[in-house]
Amino acid sequence: MCGFVGIVSKNKLSTNLLSSLDNAALKIKSRGPDFTGKWINKKKNFATSHNRLSIIDISSNGNQPMHSQNEKYTIVYNGELYNFLEIKEKIFKDFNYNSWKSSSDTEVFLKAIELYGVEASLKLFCGMFSFALWDNINEILYLARDIAGEKPLYYFLNENNFIFASQIKCFKNFGFDLTVDENSVRKYLYLNYIPSPDTIFKEIKKISPGHLLICDHKNNKIENKQFFSKENETASIENTKANNLDKFDDILKKVINQQLVADVPVGVFLSGGLDSSLIASVASSICEKKIDTFNISQTNKNYDESNNANLISKIINSNHHEILIDKQKMLSIVDEIPKIYDEPFADSSQIPTAILCREVSAYGKVFLTGDGGDEIFGGYNRYIFISFFNKYIKKLHPSVRAKINKLVYSLSNINLKILDNLFFNFFQNFNSKLFKISKVLDLNESNLIYRNLIGNFHADKFTNNSSKMNLNINTKIFENKAISDEDKFMNQDFEMYLPDDIFVKTDRASMYYSIETRSPFVDKRIINFAKNLSSKEKINGFKSKVIIRNLLKKYIPKKFISKKKMGFGLPLEDLIRDDLKDYCYDSIQNLSNHNVSSLNLNKVRETMKKHMDRHWDYSFEIWNLVMLSQWFQKYNND
Repeated sequence: MCGFVGIVSKNKLSTNLLSSLDNAALKIKSRGPDFTGKWINKKKNFATSHNRLSIIDISSNGNQPMHSQNEKYTIVYNGELYNFLEIKEKIFKDFNYNSWKSSSDTEVFLKAIELYGVEASLKLFCGMFSFALWDNINEILYLARDIAGEKPLYYFLNENNFIFASQIKCFKNFGFDLTVDENSVRKYLYLNYIPSPDTIFKEIKKISPGHLLICDHKNNKIENKQFFSKENETASIENTKANNLDKFDDILKKVINQQLVADVPVGVFLSGGLDSSLIASVASSICEKKIDTFNISQTNKNYDESNNANLISKIINSNHHEILIDKQKMLSIVDEIPKIYDEPFADSSQIPTAILCREVSAYGKVFLTGDGGDEIFGGYNRYIFISFFNKYIKKLHPSVRAKINKLVYSLSNINLKILDNLFFNFFQNFNSKLFKISKVLDLNESNLIYRNLIGNFHADKFTNNSSKMNLNINTKIFENKAISDEDKFMNQDFEMYLPDDIFVKTDRASMYYSIETRSPFVDKRIINFAKNLSSKEKINGFKSKVIIRNLLKKYIPKKFISKKKMGFGLPLEDLIRDDLKDYCYDSIQNLSNHNVSSLNLNKVRETMKKHMDRHWDYSFEIWNLVMLSQWFQKYNND
């Protein structure tokens, strides 16, 4: 895992630009503390710098920037190519080539591109990655990002310069004017994150997952190609219910076996939930030595899964490490959040994630996670809801739906603690969920239902813009009549929520503490397998991730499987009112110091007061505003 930054210019690379490149690389040194390399092609006005976190072949042979044997290509690469040994064999079979200088996956990655071409190689690769590849002969820059968006990649373009980098914080060093995008602020307040390809700045864009940007510097052309789409991917495996469990087990074992390859220790994040339990169980079954598993515990038992994680670790016989989140750790990490996330980001589970990454960095460099299981196999409540909605609610007479809607809305306004305490064993934040449901019961189109379920419904109170937002939802997904609404929701989450929320959270936190996280469930072979599963093998009534539950029975007793989905959260509502009260008040007050014309500060203060007075739980909306304020303060002071 690494970080890189580079520039190609129409003008001669000045001393100032090259100095800016060096300073930008320093900004992301934590992504690769083991080695920094730089390469400059003065004739072509191209330069790039790379920070390396050494994982496979930790010798200098794996350092970057790396050049192809024919000297046509130069690459900076962030990630891991899990099937690099298979590709090595294919290269030997196709070209009788076996003159490797290293045992690194980067060399195989680059050699494949040299022999098969960029686009054909992307079809071969199974891994997580972002890369910049410079064609020294044709003066073409290729930028690409893995299919699930595990690894980030950004770019900036003006009339003379094209700059690319692993993180946004790099761009400020070059001194070009950057303008806060008010539309992105509005999307952020609704979603908790900024969806691709947008960023907090108008002038900077993200490479979208599964996309290849081809920048023809000589002919001044840019082409954006999608090389992978979950929706359009053709499954290579013929699935039948009789053998799906065995096939799933075999594929998962192969994927995890490849993801355990490293020249440094590898551990597993074990929350005690379904996804991480399956990953840890399979990893333990194929490893000769005991695996190390890690989880966090909390004093608030409503958010604590440590008991289940401990029990599972005993069943799979792992070396288990429990990390307690106490008040001191939480308050100390909150001050680090604006440094970790270099554009506004407000998924509150960023706090336990950052604590976990900080603490486990003392144990190793590489950790497997269960991320992606929800989006691939149907783990979120909204998938269950749309299934129930289509089967029952949608068929009711409009007048009956209106009465149900009125009842649900009334229930959502009952004293927060009464309902939340009554239903916490089934749903966290029950009032908020009821309120969202009341806003969709009279809708019929799945895209509108999805839009209303995924966001902070009160967010528009904080802005002076009442026009409908473009949330970057892929309309083609919802126009596809060949798939169910549940699959539409999953595909959209895979394209947007997974890369722009989940993987932003884990990548930035892990890289800030110089560790690497790997997510087996988003391997292309797993996605391929899951595509042809029947709906009931994912969601059956009120039961989610059915096939994961069924496979898990092979490894652990059933009684540890049938448990409610807890997530990886914190009691944010109470934290804002108590331990983080001053921090939140100060952050809200400081919003007035930042030039965000779209914000209605009177409404912001009014909402804060209502939350503190327990009129309603506005914790998610407030946390968004707090993180926005903290980001502004960090950016302006940098």
